This record gives sequence, structure tokens and C-alpha cells, in this order.
Amino acid sequence: MFRTLIVAFVCCLGLVPTAEAQTAAADFTVEIDGDFTESDIQFTGELGIVYRFMWDARVVDGQIAVCGTGVFVSSRVRNTVIGMLRGGHIDYGGVQVLEDLTYFNRANTLNAMRSGQANCRYASDSTRRNGPLSLVFGDGVFRN
Repeated sequence: MFRTLIVAFVCCLGLVPTAEAQTAAADFTVEIDGDFTESDIQFTGELGIVYRFMWDARVVDGQIAVCGTGVFVSSRVRNTVIGMLRGGHIDYGGVQVLEDLTYFNRANTLNAMRSGQANCRYASDSTRRNGPLSLVFGDGVFRN
């Protein structure tokens, strides 16, 4: 019976989606250039900066596209940050135009992030608006 339980558990592992498999698809990629803004996610307490990223919004063929890349500075909170990206969105003039930022490219190092490529997605609503374009992350809580 014990052997049967182990086999059933191993077979089921292949059915569990990983965080990588749940990543939103990008529409296209671009090289990182001087138009990108670099920022970070910083947790209070001992963790400090846990994720650095670069992003840019641009008009491509009349549509707004948001491009991004990032690097996990702390592996301890990787899943928390992925959840924050998944719950993130882009606001344009008070209207949410793009959801789920997990499509951002995942660089291995800061240098690779700054000199590599960014994944881009088109916003669902490219209507010209008055007001800022803002990147908003979902909530994130990490407890030791």
C-alpha cells in the first residue's frame, strides 16, 4: 500500500502547474534602452529590496504597450513577488488597462536585466486619456 501511495503522489506532481507555467504570455520583446525606468519592490524590516525591475510604456502601431523585465534579489520571497506581479496592473488616467505583470522578462542578474530584453504586452484599452500611466503591484505579505 505504501508503494501505491508514492506512485500516485509522483504521478500527480506532473499535473500541478508551476509558477513558470502560470506566467502571462508576452506579445513581443524589445531591447532595454534609455527610455526604461528602473525601480524596485522593497519590504520593511530585514528583507529590504527583494525585486528590481525596469519598465516602459510606448505606443506601437497606435496601441499602448507596456514592457518590463526584472530580477529577484531575494529568493526567500520569490513566490510572494510573483503573486504581487500576478495581482499587479497598469492604470492609465484612472482606468485599469492591463492586468497581471507576470509577463515581465525574468533576468538572472542586475547586469542582465539592464542590458537584456524586456517582454511587452499591449494594453486592452489604448484610448488617449488625461492623467498618469501608473504601474501598481498587488499586495504582498511575507512572514518568517
